[in-house]
Amino acid sequence: MKQLHIALLLLLSGVAVWAGNNNTSYNIQRALEAAQQRDYETSLNFLQQELQENPTNGYAHAYIAAVCDMLPDYKSVTFHYAKTSLPLLPKNEGFMKASMEGMLSDIYYEAGDTLCALTHQKLAVSYLPTSTRFTGRLATMYEDMHNWQALYELGDNILHKVKGLEKDPLGYIVIASALNGMGRYDELLDYTRRGLQLSDLTPWQTGTLHKLHAQALISKKDYPAALNEAMLTAESAPARGAQLLILLADSMDMQRVVDSIESLILRHENEEIWPLALSDIYDHHNDYRQSIYQMMRAARIEESDRIFYTIGEHCIDYMGDAEMAEQYYRRAIALDSTSVMSWGHLSILYHDLGRYEEALHALEKALLLDPTQDQFYVAYSYMGRIYSDMHNYDRALEAYYRALVSTGDRDTHTAIAAIYRLQGRDDEARTILEQGLMEMHNDTTMDMLLAIGDTARVITRAATMVTLPRSANQHYNAACIYARIHMPDEAMRELRSAFECGFRNFYHISWDDDLDNIRNREDFRLLTEEYKTRMLQEQAELKRLIETL
Repeated sequence: MKQLHIALLLLLSGVAVWAGNNNTSYNIQRALEAAQQRDYETSLNFLQQELQENPTNGYAHAYIAAVCDMLPDYKSVTFHYAKTSLPLLPKNEGFMKASMEGMLSDIYYEAGDTLCALTHQKLAVSYLPTSTRFTGRLATMYEDMHNWQALYELGDNILHKVKGLEKDPLGYIVIASALNGMGRYDELLDYTRRGLQLSDLTPWQTGTLHKLHAQALISKKDYPAALNEAMLTAESAPARGAQLLILLADSMDMQRVVDSIESLILRHENEEIWPLALSDIYDHHNDYRQSIYQMMRAARIEESDRIFYTIGEHCIDYMGDAEMAEQYYRRAIALDSTSVMSWGHLSILYHDLGRYEEALHALEKALLLDPTQDQFYVAYSYMGRIYSDMHNYDRALEAYYRALVSTGDRDTHTAIAAIYRLQGRDDEARTILEQGLMEMHNDTTMDMLLAIGDTARVITRAATMVTLPRSANQHYNAACIYARIHMPDEAMRELRSAFECGFRNFYHISWDDDLDNIRNREDFRLLTEEYKTRMLQEQAELKRLIETL
């Protein structure tokens, strides 16, 4: 949470002291009233008027910084006014000075200047040492940096040196977090027990202490006790409890964890987080029918375009059901027509089905909504692929070059070179590949190695492609690489592993030229037929599950 918002809370409360007395100037009073109505332009106008009349009014500078923080693209203005306000504010004005230092800290931290961010956050804490907001932010920074010793010292300082915070749960939480990072789990358990004995804990504090307690028990491999703590965490902090339960499903009897989550669903039938947790568990264990079904349960509780397009993605990738995938992508778009990812996934589906014009239309919608490709960063690369498959090579090259400029997609060089070679423009193909190699330095992609014929390095890397256990997509990508370098037995082995892990996107397989070198083999035909038969059975089972909703 931004510290800048803390200063705004003061502004919105209407509590202001100007120039060392209890009266608020007319301009600041009107500015506060406008800010309370979220009329930030009017608020800034009054504050600027105040500065014209009283240039050294530190409060006016501070309020401008707070208001500008609520506006997009005003970071430099926020920084300027926050910094200017500090020497102008009264010496005894701890809250506003702490708020301004907190703003500066956040701006530095977002810019990657950790040293300056820490310096300003420490100053914020020094101005208001009893504020758990500022101390908590400093603790978060130490935790993000994995500076466990500094985190421990901060917690110890809260408990033993800051008057008024001796029994504040933040101290126990900070010390427990540090001990978790240090691997000192017995001490961690002691601090969380003591913290949980405090009175008047908030749900967040209770959930955090139970979560840390559970993490220590998981590290000690005491899974039954950890499950109990995870359930207690879930009651106070559902998102954190869900994370623990998903983790425990990999470490102990999965069915026991599933049953525990089902009990939470019975007690909190309006919480979509629990079926989503079940979906993650089933997904990780490659039971995609149950994973999709659980997402549908969650969607019944809380409709979400993200849930709908994820269902669509699973339907095509793991069920081979293009009709259902299209249905859920469309439901996501009906719910939120500005959902970039829904349009993008729909475009990919249409491309897999060979419906190129529809694929382009959906992709253009995604680009219109997300011209900088912050969300769907492969948009122009995918457009190049679509045009290439339509044999419209001029438009394909145009899209690929836009991808190269806008996102720096490293594999785009090889896609451009492939088109040049198709057109007999071998010199230009060599030039673009050389350019790609210079930009990649030592971080050369598989596609680039294949394009320049470095088969030896491809073989070496292919053996380490599958980094996640039972990853359908990684096994499939490994199969594609082996097929391209004419190692058919290895390609067939990886393709079978992909199918065993749930890969069922036969529409993608049908056009993927990476597999052309093994496509005419008898074992390829038999393997795909075997899993297409299984796919039909899985689709029928999923439909039976859906009928129970």
